[in-house]
This record gives sequence, structure tokens and C-alpha cells, in this order.
Amino acid sequence: MIFLMIVLISIGTAIIMFYINVGKDVESTPYNYSSSKAGSDQSSAYVFKDKSGLFGLRDSSGAVILEPEWTELTQICSDFFMAKIIVRSNSLYGVIDCKGDIIVPFVYSEIKQLSDYVYSAKIDDTGEYLFYGNNFELLFPFSADSYIVDDNNLCITRGEDKFTYDQGDEVVLIKAEMPRSKRPIKLELSVDDEDVLSFMESKQWEDMGDKVILFLDAFRRNKTEHLPEITYVDALSEISLLVEHEHLWKGKISDNAYFYTVDSNEKNVLYFRIELLIPFENENELQTVPLFISFKKNKTGEWLINDAFISDNL
Repeated sequence: MIFLMIVLISIGTAIIMFYINVGKDVESTPYNYSSSKAGSDQSSAYVFKDKSGLFGLRDSSGAVILEPEWTELTQICSDFFMAKIIVRSNSLYGVIDCKGDIIVPFVYSEIKQLSDYVYSAKIDDTGEYLFYGNNFELLFPFSADSYIVDDNNLCITRGEDKFTYDQGDEVVLIKAEMPRSKRPIKLELSVDDEDVLSFMESKQWEDMGDKVILFLDAFRRNKTEHLPEITYVDALSEISLLVEHEHLWKGKISDNAYFYTVDSNEKNVLYFRIELLIPFENENELQTVPLFISFKKNKTGEWLINDAFISDNL
């Protein structure tokens, strides 16, 4: 009789423990993840939710890989999971790996997949966007004010500047549009030559556009004090001569200004062609002539003005 009572008590205890363990795993979803151990095969894993509503991760044997501590946990590729935490009533998203290491910090109000190769992440504090590749390394060392996806192209906006990228297996810059103004100068700099665009990142294109407008302002005012900041030292005297003496400025820069490369095979020299309206001596009417400004990269990787000349026969 005593032996029978002991058996019944043991069975009852086992049943209670079974339901307790089942209750901890309220919701499970199977996922595959790549083990961090080199050479190991891909294993099956499960996102699970406990009674408190937090999510964690189990392996195929039921062992807990990650204790439940996230309010959301979703696999977004073989090795990475998008997770959500709540901080002072704010929902913040980041990316973790299968070991729980933080790959993308929890500073974003949203993370979206834009293509097989690109993810956007909206910064919670500023509303700006950063962009990650499918390995969750930053694609660009800068943030964007906004973006749109058109077909397979990603167009990001920084102020008035727009940069368009092809979202293939490599994210490639295919168009740069950089309007610049410094009264009364207005420029619309646009580049869509992929060979030329590959020379530099979009931030460098913005820097080059700024230098073009600074040079044109110096040319308009016949002033040279800022030229050393944007010009090669060995080209400074010749360029200063052009600015100070070649023409008496009374005209303006037309709105039809654009980027022009003389020779795309010159990997270390780029040319801007700007349409100018300039009065020549003894002439009452303005004439349109092209101004060429060439840039060359120095040893530190900065692009500086290497030459500037006006031609009325091109």
C-alpha cells in the first residue's frame, strides 16, 4: 500500500513538472541559424515566448540558447535576429546573433529590409537613417535625411543632395545630384557616369561640389584669399592669376551647369565644366563660355583644384 502511494505521488509530481515546463514555452517558431562554431552544420532553432511575454531562443534539442529577454525576436537572415526592447516606453530595435552578441545597437525606432542586400535603420533620436548590408556592417559612413526605393535603386537624400545606388550584390553609386548656391551663383551639379562615380564616395562628391562653388565665388568677386584652402599649392599662382586678371566679372553663372569629364581613363583627375555668362572686353553682350575646373587627389586622398581655365572654342 505504501509502495503504491509512493508511485502515485511520483507520477503526479512528474505530470506537474511537465506542465510547468510546457507553460514556460508558450509560443515557438522554428528557424534555421548558422552555428558560430567553424565547420559545424546549420542547426534548427526555435524562437520561443515565455509566460511573461518575452522571447528567447532554443535549439532543436530544446536547450535554451538565449534566455527570454526581448519583447520581439525575429530571424532576418541565417545568422542574425532583429530584436526589440522597451526603454522608457520607447520601442528600440537592434540586431543580435545566435550567441546574443549585439551586432547593431538598440538605437533605432525601426529596421526595414529594402532588398536582399540592404537594410535601413531609423535613428530614434533624430529620425535620420543609416544603411546596413546583409552582413550588418554600415554601407555608408554617414546618415541620410530620407530615402526612397525605386525598382532596384536606393535614392538617399542629404539636405538637397541626392545619391542613387544600385542595390545589387554590391551597392554601387550610379547617380549624384548636388545643387549648390551662393548668391548670386546657382549650380546644378549632376553626375551619372558610373566609371567617374566609382572614383569616390558620396561624401567626397559633396565636398567637391562645395569646393566648386567656393571657387566660383572667388572668381566672381576677384578674391583669392580662400583659394589656398581648396587648391594645390603648385597650381595656386596660376589659378590666382585667372581669378584676378583674366576677366572682369559682370555676368552670372547660368543654371545650365553640369559635371563633365574630359577623360574618364584618367583615374586621378576629374573635370568640372561650368557654363558661364561672361562679358569680354569691348563687347556689350554676355557670351556663354565653358569654365573647366580640374581636381586631382593628393596623397591623403583629398581632392583639390589642380587647374582652372576658360575656353571659348569648345
